Amino acid sequence: MESHGTVPIAPVYGMLIDNFSKAGRLEKALELHKEMMEVSSYLDITSKDTYASLIRALCLASQVEEAFELYSEMTRKGVVPELSVFVCLIKGLIKVNKWNEALQLCYSVCHEGVNWQGNRSFDGG
Repeated sequence: MESHGTVPIAPVYGMLIDNFSKAGRLEKALELHKEMMEVSSYLDITSKDTYASLIRALCLASQVEEAFELYSEMTRKGVVPELSVFVCLIKGLIKVNKWNEALQLCYSVCHEGVNWQGNRSFDGG
């Protein structure tokens, strides 16, 4: 994107990542996320919604380990996940038959007191 002499701002990246994820073009979405993170080193852009879109898409594609890596990156950067992210991760674990891990995450979410009241959805995508 930078080849045209402009650097898109976070909402543009977020929209593109979300739509590529929803269209099943996960590789392109991840490529854009990587590009956004490189740009973010000097723009300080982190988006809860962008992370949620990618985590949802990775879980739907049964790429749960990658989803957890992204979740770790998200929290390292200080982005606080909404409940929908945990629901996606739990569903992803169940999808790949990691039932014990799904239960552990569920218990962890319940005991850590995730703020669910501000969440827009509970279905996890």
